[in-house]
Amino acid sequence: RTSPDASSAESREFGNRAFGLGDYTTAKAAYMRAAEVEPKDSLWLKSIANLALVSLKLELGRRAWELCVHGLEVASEIDSPDVPGLRQKLQLRKASALLLWNVVNNYRASLLVTPQCPTKFTPLLRDSVCAPSNKGSLFFAGQFLETDKSSRFLITLGALTCLVIFAWTPAHGGRGFGAHVPVGALLHGCARRMLSKSEHVLEEVVQALKTTFADVSSEDVEVHVVGGHEGEDFNIALKSYFPSHSQKHYFSWHILDAVRAAGFGCVNTAMQNVFEGEEITSVQVELRLRRMNQRFILAALDKETGNIVTHTENATDPVPPVWWKSEAEFTSRLRIGGQPMVHAKTSY
Repeated sequence: RTSPDASSAESREFGNRAFGLGDYTTAKAAYMRAAEVEPKDSLWLKSIANLALVSLKLELGRRAWELCVHGLEVASEIDSPDVPGLRQKLQLRKASALLLWNVVNNYRASLLVTPQCPTKFTPLLRDSVCAPSNKGSLFFAGQFLETDKSSRFLITLGALTCLVIFAWTPAHGGRGFGAHVPVGALLHGCARRMLSKSEHVLEEVVQALKTTFADVSSEDVEVHVVGGHEGEDFNIALKSYFPSHSQKHYFSWHILDAVRAAGFGCVNTAMQNVFEGEEITSVQVELRLRRMNQRFILAALDKETGNIVTHTENATDPVPPVWWKSEAEFTSRLRIGGQPMVHAKTSY
């Protein structure tokens, strides 16, 4: 007859194989079976650590955190040379679980954001996203940027009437792209296209999207569009470029068309034009809209989950002053008549 320890080991080994194949649901079920046995020894603790890890993969942040807390409580009662290493794993996974929990909760709130219910970073999310080491992952209005290994987050600031494209794939451990498009870049592209009919009005964005995900199936790429104002989406200048195509008189149409032109069809627009806005005729109007929480002060793509985290509550701006200074330095050089979108690393 098989002993409980043998059964536990077999379940854990089965879970490890499933985990290695990326079948996290099956792995979770196997680790749960392994964790059901008594006594609570070092083998049980390994199962709890594995269960916490697979819960992280399944974006079950709260569950992973609870497992780590329970495992750490029991670890103090287990006498085994394996315990110190397992305790360290649980502590690291507990921290990861707490951040994931914050990311997922913010994303859910961001999908329902309104001026009356603004999004707000928790202290942990603020410290994680706005860490000084993440400055290299910033891109501003008129720029695009892809993720690299230096940061978990891809970050942009101050999306008022601009629209931001975030694209992500879980392939290769998570890869992302962001483009912060001002209407000036679109109008510049329209003027340029009159001379070159073959180019898209946002050709630089289209090509950058294609390049970033060239080795990934288009079905594995998710896109979010963030920002903009419903009241400013219609643009009279676009009407002059496309007099017989009424849908092309809207800024957002061209953003979505750029995504389509790059070959991607899975687009979430829940955070697009969610604020009504109004015609911005002065600095005073813009400041009033900011105070009314009608701006994405910060929006960031989480490379690990593909979730978008945002902060729109004007009274609690989490952005480091040095980041706003860099943003102002770059955007002050944007040409009034518009200019092509540029890569963030080659913009200065």
